[in-house]
Amino acid sequence: VVTECPLSVMLLYQLHPMQIREQIRDLIPKMIAAIQLKVPPMTLQTSQSKYQMRLLEMVACQVKTLSFLTYLLKSFAVSMKPQSKQIAEAVVYLFKVCPTSATAVRKELFVATRHILATDFRSSFFPFVNELLKEKVLLGSGRQSDTSLRPLAYSTIADLVHHVRGKLKLKQISNIIYIFSRNIDDPMLPLSIQITSVRLLLNLVDNIYHNKEPDRMRGWNLLVRILNTLVNKFIF
Repeated sequence: VVTECPLSVMLLYQLHPMQIREQIRDLIPKMIAAIQLKVPPMTLQTSQSKYQMRLLEMVACQVKTLSFLTYLLKSFAVSMKPQSKQIAEAVVYLFKVCPTSATAVRKELFVATRHILATDFRSSFFPFVNELLKEKVLLGSGRQSDTSLRPLAYSTIADLVHHVRGKLKLKQISNIIYIFSRNIDDPMLPLSIQITSVRLLLNLVDNIYHNKEPDRMRGWNLLVRILNTLVNKFIF
């Protein structure tokens, strides 16, 4: 029932935007508080199957609420800007706790995240770049989500890296080069994701070249890695 509430309110807002505008403004802090709720730990009295079922229900409800918030971002950006960090923290937390079997819920979480990254709220995700670069956080440990959601996951991370690349350190850039170089050589990924990976690596070149590291060879080595990746793609 609670999962359907955000969808019902969203429908009312679409049908009567002026009439419920003030109510929505009062509802936004409550929705942000809802997506920040943490999953209670499993106790000895809780069976594994029952706990997993309740976990899925709670995460699904929070993701639906997040989807509604992303729908309201443009209209209420000023009201929501002070909570931008809390929204980013909640998104990362939901990626971490989303059950492996909940592929549809995780996909909806990716879609909501991409909507956020398309706005000025994306800057709040910079402190969490290292976490979001971990495949286990993004995709979980399930085979189905790894197979079906990898293109969406990598395109989402590519959007984030593109916007924050000017703040990245060489160690972070090195990890990004490793991840997206593999994508270029992965025949299981769609051609569009391979092209996105190439563009991302090329966009990092200028940032690497102008880095402030005292050891200039670190940047030089990263540039050579990018060049090798592209040359090897032509060869093989």
